[in-house]
Amino acid sequence: MLAYSTMPELHTEAIVLRVTPYSETSQVLRLLTPHGMRSILARGIKRPRNAFGGPADILTVLEADIAVKRGHDPLHMLSRARQTIWFPNLRHSLTVYYGAEYLREIALAIPTPDHDAPKTFDLMLRALAALNDGHLPVAVDARFAAAILRLHGLEPQLGHCVVSGDEVNDNTALFSHLESGLVSSKQASHAPDAVRMRPEVIDLLRRIFDTNRSEGEFRIDFWLAAFNVCTRLMELGVGRMLRVPPLLLAEMARGVAKPAHKQAVHA
Repeated sequence: MLAYSTMPELHTEAIVLRVTPYSETSQVLRLLTPHGMRSILARGIKRPRNAFGGPADILTVLEADIAVKRGHDPLHMLSRARQTIWFPNLRHSLTVYYGAEYLREIALAIPTPDHDAPKTFDLMLRALAALNDGHLPVAVDARFAAAILRLHGLEPQLGHCVVSGDEVNDNTALFSHLESGLVSSKQASHAPDAVRMRPEVIDLLRRIFDTNRSEGEFRIDFWLAAFNVCTRLMELGVGRMLRVPPLLLAEMARGVAKPAHKQAVHA
């Protein structure tokens, strides 16, 4: 077996997605890097004197040197690391915390091929910064989920009826999660799960799934509807229910009657 010290070293930025205790002094880290998802053994990271600046924490950004081990998703070795970016405001409220946990859950749940890693890393970094800067969590999360779905070719059909291919009237259109797109009222019987959707929500979905569309302003209830659509499509994509969305929505519901939550939010 090749010793870690003789292996090629990768110098990279990395977002810490998961931290698992390995021993009294070590941790196993799951890192999202521009080069792909990596599992890393940080030996001795919890010792008082080490080359890492202290134990790693989730949703922080590291500048890391990694001794690369070959194989299918092997456990690499962390040689050196220092924390370069952290987001202190993510823990200032449960709403923001769950918003960040939503990003983390998606990043861990959906496969990230190495060729998609640079884009995924950039999307994750921008979303964390937006949450830290006080942007509406469901808006940040809906944008992130939409971008990841688009990256994986899982975006819904929002231009025509997904059943017939005909144009749809936004005022009477329905949306089917199982068919992944809009359904005209005439074709509703072909999509039993289809539900009525407000024209404003359809417009918002088109804007967040199409990066070429201009920005607009939308009420929080429209953002909540768009968030629910993106979340359900993501769950269908990964093949399981997500844990965080109900927690985030419950926390949002506690403050939905407050005046500050009724303001328009940019798409």
